[in-house]
Amino acid sequence: MDEWDFASFVLQDGDVVGVKTIIGRYQNMVQVTGAVFYPGIYEITNDCNSIRTLIGKAGGVKEDAFTNRAVLFRMNENRTRKSMSIDLAGILSGNSPDVILENEDSLTVASDEEV
Repeated sequence: MDEWDFASFVLQDGDVVGVKTIIGRYQNMVQVTGAVFYPGIYEITNDCNSIRTLIGKAGGVKEDAFTNRAVLFRMNENRTRKSMSIDLAGILSGNSPDVILENEDSLTVASDEEV
């Protein structure tokens, strides 16, 4: 029997089976950190699918948030990350187009002090 012929494979007394753990990757999540009231991990839904709606879910930006620029980290297909500069003030005021979120995006909103 070929070692990869699973159709005819039968366990026998004394066989040992090992199962590895599942890789802890999320399928439908985004994260926001920094100068927001409720930083954390959020599910992408119809109510939370863009920068503006994510900030709303996170309770809004704090008074000391630096909104001229936030950083969005996005996962590439090869599991490396790229960063994008986001005009957060423009998005929140409606003067800049909103950015649609993708799985495993992470938005960082710095405070004025950090900048």
